[in-house]
Amino acid sequence: MSHHHDHPESPVDDAHMIAMLDADALVAGTLLDDLADLVAEHAPHPVRSVVDLGAGTGTGTRALAARFPDAHVTAVDSSPAMLDRIRAASPGLDGRLTLCAADLDAGWPDGVGPGDVVWSALALHHVSEPAAFLGTLKDHLTPDGVVALVEMDAHPRYLPHDLGLGEPGLEERLHAAIDTGDMDPHPDWTATLADHGYDVVARQQVTITPSDTDAMRHLAHLFLAHVADRVATPLSPSDAAVLAELLGDGPASVRHRDDLDYRATRTVWIARR
Repeated sequence: MSHHHDHPESPVDDAHMIAMLDADALVAGTLLDDLADLVAEHAPHPVRSVVDLGAGTGTGTRALAARFPDAHVTAVDSSPAMLDRIRAASPGLDGRLTLCAADLDAGWPDGVGPGDVVWSALALHHVSEPAAFLGTLKDHLTPDGVVALVEMDAHPRYLPHDLGLGEPGLEERLHAAIDTGDMDPHPDWTATLADHGYDVVARQQVTITPSDTDAMRHLAHLFLAHVADRVATPLSPSDAAVLAELLGDGPASVRHRDDLDYRATRTVWIARR
């Protein structure tokens, strides 16, 4: 899972996002390795250069580095805390890894690329002008290079419809209340890629089966806390009270519930110039 800031955030925001990204990768199990294998089916041989745009904590960076062992990997993120996390978590990549602090809203990062593989997971939709950025990205692929984009199809779900607390359907109401501004958090890049002259060679939806129940409970807590901090409209008193119980330490907390039902899908697009 990756990351891109639209604006500077506080150290607390960064710490929470780092925890979410790392927990998400743990819950997703082999997802990143499987996607890297899919990219390899369409990438040039050999792959010498990989660029991870909006690299977050580097979970995708490391999966790509493992899949393409002869490649130099450049991880790009606008957050110094994220880049520090990548550095700390990637000791085995010394000599193969370059960290680049750059805001993708400013365009393609100076001095980066061209890439045999350019990867962006859960990040491109944060860019202020993603279509224009895809047009620019095309010029930074090697002649046979590929771009791989990964996005969530919807917000992940964790809760049963009826929690036994409050009114059923809380999770749907929480998702509807999230403030996304002008951003589409779950885009379909198919038409945009075609409009910019890319040849989409693969488009695949992947269902995530959680590989670690304790990690899933932890991720549910992190995600619901993230949502609670970003609702655009006030919750009803009843919903607010239930959410507080879910985020607390009592028996109703998502940390302790055995009825969580994780549902999440992602779509990957692989395209050539």
